[in-house]
Amino acid sequence: MASTVTRATSTRTRFAGISSSTNTHRALVGDLAETFGLIVVPEILDVWRLAGAGVENVAALMGETMSDRQEALIASFAGSAQRVALAFPAGRRRDEFVARLANQVFVRAMELSEFLA
Repeated sequence: MASTVTRATSTRTRFAGISSSTNTHRALVGDLAETFGLIVVPEILDVWRLAGAGVENVAALMGETMSDRQEALIASFAGSAQRVALAFPAGRRRDEFVARLANQVFVRAMELSEFLA
């Protein structure tokens, strides 16, 4: 698994060296997304769904595993808030990710639906 973190920004979505315009200025989804420096989701489609809902601070693992490099990138992208939300389905894998990241940043395990209005 390549250690890639995909991140949506205010005007661009970047992944695999390709940039494409995205409309991220839709209705506000509330304070929940602003509470976290980074929201981590399993797949790129989840990044696009959240970016479409106006959530800009999203990264995808691009699979069901998290490499050491991805772990370091997630911690570095957490921002000054040093808060990360893991928007993954409940289960053993999500618990493993929380345990790995908890030594570096504040982590909250959540469902993806909590960020979609």
